[in-house]
Amino acid sequence: AGTPVVVGLYDTPAELVGAGVVRPGQALLYYGTTTSVDVCTHAFDAYLRDPAAIVDWAPYREVAYAVLGPVLPWVAAGLEPEGAVSTPPDLASLDDAASRITPTSADPYVVPNFFAHARPEQPVRLPTIVGLDAGHSRPDLHRAVLESYGFAARAGLESAGDDASRMQLIATGGGARSAFWRQLVTDVLGVEQRWRPAVDAASGSAALAAWATCGADVFSPGGWSRNEAAV
Repeated sequence: AGTPVVVGLYDTPAELVGAGVVRPGQALLYYGTTTSVDVCTHAFDAYLRDPAAIVDWAPYREVAYAVLGPVLPWVAAGLEPEGAVSTPPDLASLDDAASRITPTSADPYVVPNFFAHARPEQPVRLPTIVGLDAGHSRPDLHRAVLESYGFAARAGLESAGDDASRMQLIATGGGARSAFWRQLVTDVLGVEQRWRPAVDAASGSAALAAWATCGADVFSPGGWSRNEAAV
């Protein structure tokens, strides 16, 4: 008796709470094994107090999704099958080489869809690499894979009717450590991102526990400690 019990969140809502994407007009750009764009549609604290008032399945909607995490080491290792290379490839050097490429209309581009797996009960949509020829190098393909997230994000936001220029975009996930990748996505979207490197799903679960058990102010702007940088 008297012991507070808090129902935990699964990965995406916990990541949203941890990153402070908890109010309408904010969106999470997640650079992980799966890359996604999740738009906050309702105030999280109001939803947690009374979810019955919201007819949508959650206080956010996912507008873009692609599995790119496994693709980057695959490209870096020379298209060797997963598990065939024991040493992790050097993605930082590929970033550096790709950053020195001058983009042209003849560059390859990637339609990502599901490189690694499809979601249950959804048709499998095969990924496509377009325009790759013998004159291109590994950095060209690396850049195309990274850039495809930006195109997927832009297409998803536009299809959902969301104006990125009127939103606050927050970047998280391990892949967001790549300044080059973040810059590519910013260039495609035409909107600055705020990168919050020290947050993840675990910090979201901790924030929820602090809010529910101690009354901590974790949902107001600046209410939960977050370091960030702009790109």
